[in-house]
Amino acid sequence: MSLTDEAAQGLETPGIEYRYIVHVRALEAFGNRMRREGTIIPEGPAHVSFSTNKRLDMKELREDGLIWSYSIIRVTRAEDILEEG
Repeated sequence: MSLTDEAAQGLETPGIEYRYIVHVRALEAFGNRMRREGTIIPEGPAHVSFSTNKRLDMKELREDGLIWSYSIIRVTRAEDILEEG
């Protein structure tokens, strides 16, 4: 299984964080689904944003009618040594 396959299945990917911006259709059902995934999202607004180190299958959620649309932003964390003494 490749790293991409693992990410698509919701497994954690070291050094990478995913930021999601979602236009939610079914607020309660979407919130419950995200809690099962271990991600707490803000309640109330139809547009939510949250971050997690898991790649979630948002396409499936859209096909199931829980969300209208989504954006996934991959944020990579890199550490560079600036100075040594």
